Amino acid sequence: MNLKTEYLDFLKDNFSGLKIKMPLFYNWNLGLRFDLQKEFTNPVDTDDEDYFSEVYHRAKKLFEFCFEQNDTVYLSVFSYKWRKQRIKKSNFIFKLLKGSKTENVFDKVANRYEPNEKWNRLLIKEKIKNIDIDNLIIGLCNTDFPTMRPCIREEVYLMNIDKKLIFHIYDDRGLDILATDKKLLNEIYDRFDKWILEYDREKIKQQLKK
Repeated sequence: MNLKTEYLDFLKDNFSGLKIKMPLFYNWNLGLRFDLQKEFTNPVDTDDEDYFSEVYHRAKKLFEFCFEQNDTVYLSVFSYKWRKQRIKKSNFIFKLLKGSKTENVFDKVANRYEPNEKWNRLLIKEKIKNIDIDNLIIGLCNTDFPTMRPCIREEVYLMNIDKKLIFHIYDDRGLDILATDKKLLNEIYDRFDKWILEYDREKIKQQLKK
C-alpha cells in the first residue's frame, strides 16, 4: 500500500468526513482548542521575548503530553499553489527530519477553502524521535512573523497514528487537538484546563460529556 492510500485510509477509519483545514476544531465533533497566549493586563507587544517564550512553552507542553518518542505520525503539509509553485526538497520541513528513510509523497489538493483554488500537499510518515520537534513547534508558532526564525508558513497537521489524534498549531494564538478517544481528551483537558480557550470552553465541556 502506498503512503497516500495509507494516509487516506487512516482518516477514513478514524476521522471519516473530517476536512483537514482551518479552523480544525470546528470541523469535528470531538476536540480541544487551546490558548497559547499569556494573559496580560496591558495590550501585549508581540515582539516581546516573554510573549513568545510563553507561546512556545505551552505548545511544547501540550505536544509532549500527546506524543511519545516512538509514536509514528503523518505530517500533512499544505502550501497554497501559486501558478507553478510547488513544495521542494529544499523546504525547511525536510531540514527537520533526521531519519534516513523517511517516507514522503507530493500531490495536489483542490477546493480546500474556495472553489477552483489549488494547494500543494506533502505527506510525510516518520517517528517522533526522528523529527526536530522544537524547531517545528517554534516555526509553526512564528507563522505570522516571517522575519522571525524559524518560520513555517505552511499549514502542518501532525497525526498520531498510534493514539488516533490530530495536533494543529494554527499560529501564535492557539492550537487544536482532535482525537477519537474521549478519555484521552478528558485527560488532556484536566491537565491543561487553564489553557483552554475560554470562548470554546462550554462547547468543549459539552462534547466531552456526551
